[in-house]
Amino acid sequence: MTIGYAVSKNQGRTKLLHRTALSIAAAFAIAPVWTLISPSRTLAQTSDPQAITDLPENTAAVITINTSGSAWSELNRFQLFSEVRSIIETFFSLAAGESTSLPEEFEVLKEIPDWLGEGKAVVALLPTGGAKDVTLESNFILLVPVKDFQKFDSFLKTAQKDVPNPIERRYKGILLQEWKPEEPPEEPTPPNQTETRRPLLPQLLAVPRFLWQPASSRALLAFQSGVRRDEVKPLPSRSLPSSPNPSLAPSPLPADPAQPPLLEKQPSSEPDEADPDKPPAEGELPEEGLVVARFPGYVVMTNIAAPIERFIDAQEQPSRLTANPLFQKTLNHSQFKPSLLSFYMNFPEVVQFSDFLPPENSADPEYTPIPLPSRDELEKQLQLLTDEYSTVEGFVWVLPQGIRTQSSIYFQKPQPDRASGLTSQQDQILTRIPAITYLTSTGYNLKRQWEKFVKQFEADPELKKSLGEFRKAARQNIGLDLDRDLFAWMDGDYALLLYPARKSVFNEFFPKLNLGTALILTTSQRSVAETTLKRLNEFVRVKSKGEIKTVARKLRGQTVISWDVKDDKKKSQSIFAYTWISQDTLIVALGTGSMADLVPKPLWNLTQDYTFKTATADFPSPNEGYFYINMGASLSWIYSLIPLGLFPGATEVRQVMGTIRSISGSSLTTAEKEQVDGLLVLAPVRPEPRDKPNQ
Repeated sequence: MTIGYAVSKNQGRTKLLHRTALSIAAAFAIAPVWTLISPSRTLAQTSDPQAITDLPENTAAVITINTSGSAWSELNRFQLFSEVRSIIETFFSLAAGESTSLPEEFEVLKEIPDWLGEGKAVVALLPTGGAKDVTLESNFILLVPVKDFQKFDSFLKTAQKDVPNPIERRYKGILLQEWKPEEPPEEPTPPNQTETRRPLLPQLLAVPRFLWQPASSRALLAFQSGVRRDEVKPLPSRSLPSSPNPSLAPSPLPADPAQPPLLEKQPSSEPDEADPDKPPAEGELPEEGLVVARFPGYVVMTNIAAPIERFIDAQEQPSRLTANPLFQKTLNHSQFKPSLLSFYMNFPEVVQFSDFLPPENSADPEYTPIPLPSRDELEKQLQLLTDEYSTVEGFVWVLPQGIRTQSSIYFQKPQPDRASGLTSQQDQILTRIPAITYLTSTGYNLKRQWEKFVKQFEADPELKKSLGEFRKAARQNIGLDLDRDLFAWMDGDYALLLYPARKSVFNEFFPKLNLGTALILTTSQRSVAETTLKRLNEFVRVKSKGEIKTVARKLRGQTVISWDVKDDKKKSQSIFAYTWISQDTLIVALGTGSMADLVPKPLWNLTQDYTFKTATADFPSPNEGYFYINMGASLSWIYSLIPLGLFPGATEVRQVMGTIRSISGSSLTTAEKEQVDGLLVLAPVRPEPRDKPNQ
C-alpha cells in the first residue's frame, strides 16, 4: 500500500496535501489481507451485520468485501500469494528499517482483526434522491461489521491520537463523532525537528475522485487544468423510481438504550462553521477529516458528515435495498455470500451524479490533447445505455484451481432476440487449434456482431458519418465492401490464435521469433466467401503491379492458396495463405510457414490439452466463445526473446508471473443479461524445502 504526499506553496505558507492510492474498500480489506501475512491469525465468528439491509432502496452502487479470515486464507494455497506475502513482508521491513515491527503509522492496522466482525464490509454510493449537483465523492459511505465495540474504541483512540478530540453531536438520535481536518503548520518543519505524523485512518478513507469517475473523466483529469467544479453541469433529470424526499424533516429518532458503547466523551472545541461539503479552492486538495456513527452490529465511516446524515434520513423510509427486485438478483446469486468481493451498480441511478461525465468543455483542445466527444454526445450515448441496461453485478471467489470471476449486465426488458441460441457443436472449432497455443480468442457469428455495431453507430449522426468514412477507406485499401463482401458470410464460429511456428514469416524480419498467426472461420455461405477471396486476390495483384503473385501449393496433401513475393535473394516468400480444410471451414494464416502446423489438422488439439481444460471447465457451456492465454508457453516464448538480466527486478517478476498457469474467459448472452466469466488458474504453493540429512 502506498500513501503519496505532495507539497504546495501558497503565499509563503507550506501546506501538506496528499493523494491516496488506496480505495475506500482497501482500508478494511486489510484484516483479511493480514491473514496472508500471518495465516494463523483468524477472525472470530459473528453474525452478518445489518449494513446491507439498512441501505435505501435506490442505492446507486454497492461493493462488498468479505471480512472472514477463513475465506481470504483460502488464497494461501496458491504460490502467487506466498510471493505476495513475501513482498508485503519485505515492504514493511524496508519501511521499518532494521526494526522487525511495522512503521508507526501502520502499526494501528494490526488492531483491525481484534474488532472486525465476520460478514461483509460495504462501500455504498447513496442515491441522489432527485437532488442536483450531487457528486460521487460526497455520497460514499463505508459500513463495517464490528464484533467488539470496546476494541473498536481503542482502535479509534490509537488511530486518532495525534489529532484533537472529536466533536460529538446527535443527529436524529444517532451520535456522530467528527474529527475535523487538521490545519497545516504556518511554516515548514525545521530540518532538525520531527514532523508530526498525520493520522492514517482519514487518509485510508479518502476516496480519490479519479478512482470513482468513469474512464473518460479520469483520462480527462490527467491532462486538463483550470476546470472548476461549478462549471460541470448535471445530467438532465431522468424518470427514475421514487427515492426518499430529502426535503422532509421527520421527527428525531428516540435514543436507543441498546446502542453500542461509545467512546468516553471528552471536552472539545465548538464546531467549525466551515461547510464540510464546500469544494476546495482551485488548485488545492482538502485535508481529510473523519466522521463515525454507530449502529447495532456495525459502524458507518466517512470523511464528511453529509453522507452519514443522508443514510440516517433513509432509515425512516420503509423501502430497503434488499427489497429492490434489481438488487435481489445480486443478493440471491449463489456466489454472493462466499465471494471475496462483489459489486452492484444501478446504472440509471449512478449517471445522475453531476461529475459522472467530464465537464461541459472537455472536448476543447485548450483543456486536453485527447479528442473526447462533447458532453452532449456523451449524454446521448448514456441515454441509449440507460434505456437498454438496468444494473451491473460482479463477483470474485476462490476455486481449488484459482480465482474465479463473473460479471453481468442486465437488460431493462427481456430481449429474446439477443439470446445466443448456441449449440454444443460450436466447440468443434477448438479441435482445429494446436494444443500448445500462446493466445486463443474464439467467438460466434461475426456477421451478427458487425450488424449490432452498425446499428449502434447509425443511431448517432456523428458516429454514422465516421462509419461511412471507415467503409470508404476499406473499399479503397482492400477493395471490398465490408457489409456485402466481408462480414456477410461470417455467420459461424471463428478463432484467432497465436502459436509457435518455426517457419513463421516474421522470422524473415525477427529471427527466432517463431510466432504463427491464423484466423479460422466457419460459414454456411462458402460460395460468397470464395467470391470475396477471388476479388481480394485480384485487387492485391493489381495494387502490387504484379509483385504479389497468387500461387496454389500442396501442403501436407492440402491445397493452399499463397500470396508470394520475392525477397532480397529473389527467393519466393509466402506472406499470406488460405485453405478450405472442410466444406465449411476456412483457415487464413500469415504465410504457409504458419499454416503448416494447422493442416490437415493439429497433431494434438486444444480440447486435449490439460491446461486448457482446467482453464475452461468451470465456464457455462455452450457459450459465445473463449479467451485463453497459456501463461507457461507464453512466458517461455517471451523469456527466449528477452534476456533475464535486461532490467532490475526481472528475477522477482519472473517468480511471480511463473505462478500463473493460465488466464481465461468466456461470454454468454441470454434474454435477461450479458455475462462474462473469468478464471485465473494458479500454481499450488510449493512445499518448504527439507534440510538434507547428515551424511
